[in-house]
Amino acid sequence: MGSTNKTTGYELPQWIGTDKPTFLGDLNDAFLKIDNGMTTNKGDATSAVATAGAAKQSADNATTKVTELTQTVAALNESVEASDAKADAATATAQQALSTANAQASVVNGHTNSINALNASVGAIESKINTNIWTNGILSNLAVDSTLLGGFVSMNPYLGLLQISGKITSNNKNAITTGTPLFKITNLSLPNTSNRTIWGGLMVRDRSATPIFADAIITPDGVIQAGSTISAGISDCAIQLNLNISNWS
Repeated sequence: MGSTNKTTGYELPQWIGTDKPTFLGDLNDAFLKIDNGMTTNKGDATSAVATAGAAKQSADNATTKVTELTQTVAALNESVEASDAKADAATATAQQALSTANAQASVVNGHTNSINALNASVGAIESKINTNIWTNGILSNLAVDSTLLGGFVSMNPYLGLLQISGKITSNNKNAITTGTPLFKITNLSLPNTSNRTIWGGLMVRDRSATPIFADAIITPDGVIQAGSTISAGISDCAIQLNLNISNWS
């Protein structure tokens, strides 16, 4: 007699103790169902992975329950296991492809970051180039009882240059001491955050018209002070400077 029970998937025979399996009836029918099922599964790789997993589980269960099947049934199980191996290989290939894609995505992200960094650098350079203009300020007189004969001041942040030119005459020819305010720069934002001393930055003539080079001090707020004491008094004071301010801070 045929099998009393059938499997739920392919309706393969499941025998009980009183069944008498037949090759032509039970096994041929079972093989035909398996062959048809496997042929259908080859068309869709994704379905093959899922079906192979289910087939493997069914084969494992069948191996436990039908240990008395003939060599033919054992061959059937080997075929199912071969299908499972192919499915595992397909899964491994897919995982490798995903890993490669992730690696390429990382490379693309790296290139994107490099491009963004270059764009930022270009933007910074363009911003700096836009500062390549000379801006004129105002040079005024701070010296007591004196007259400003002329004054000019201009700054170019891109080139890092500051030009100062001016002259005052003293009406009383008094002495000056270190820190005495002489000129004032306005309408320009100087880069120094502390006093800058310009050695020999002032050309002074004393009461006898003897020329003397004196130091100049430029404060952050633009005041130009005497950096030296001239006790002999001054008749005039001139400043003519072209300063490199690129490293002023």
